[in-house]
Amino acid sequence: MTRNVTAEEQRLRDALSRQNDEICQILGQALGYPWFKDDPKNFPDAAEVDGVCVGDHVAESIAEEAARAIRKLREETQAFSWSAFFLGHTVACLVFVFSYLLLG
Repeated sequence: MTRNVTAEEQRLRDALSRQNDEICQILGQALGYPWFKDDPKNFPDAAEVDGVCVGDHVAESIAEEAARAIRKLREETQAFSWSAFFLGHTVACLVFVFSYLLLG
């Protein structure tokens, strides 16, 4: 059985579609997806307003990708923080040793 889509249902579908596209564009740009404007051979009239090509992503799938990237960056940042901490202490120890040796 088929039924007609009401104007309100269509308005809501359109709003959800626009929201999905906007989320995909925001996350796609942050993740470094290629811009349409940078491929004039396939998209000759594309401009910055046309955004990035996210393929068949939907908001949920590109959000998962963004979450993985955030987790990876957080882990790398924590590892770097520990390295910087130990490097700082090593430099402080070397300064102390050289000061002691130079000043007696």
